[in-house]
Amino acid sequence: MKGGVKEERNVYFTIIIEREGDMMGNSDNFRKGVMELLLLKIISEGDCYGYQISQTMKKLSDGVIVVAEGSMYTALNKLEKKGCVSDYRRRVGDRPERIYYHLENAGKEELNRLMIDYAEFTEAVKVVLAYAGEEKLEQRDII
Repeated sequence: MKGGVKEERNVYFTIIIEREGDMMGNSDNFRKGVMELLLLKIISEGDCYGYQISQTMKKLSDGVIVVAEGSMYTALNKLEKKGCVSDYRRRVGDRPERIYYHLENAGKEELNRLMIDYAEFTEAVKVVLAYAGEEKLEQRDII
């Protein structure tokens, strides 16, 4: 916070994961894997529409995670094709129809798997960040 005004920060990063079958998939990027995880988590709390999902992410993250509409709908479509979510239309009052997303059983399983993968990954990051040079790696260990 600078001068009583909250700084807006957006998180943008890419980390390539080498392990096959993890949350990000081989040679996919970390951000896409996290996007799917966050979408599934929010939808798991109840059916919701796109704008509601993006605003929930922004609010819960205190403005740190701001989702671009295009990437969110691309990820939602991917989750729909995988059978993790389904969608339906609902009119509320005089407003145009909204497309709501619903978590399917496959989505619950995928959410659990992604949460485990994410926990393992973040724990590994913590270990690397805690590295203070006390354990010197030999050249043969690095290759």
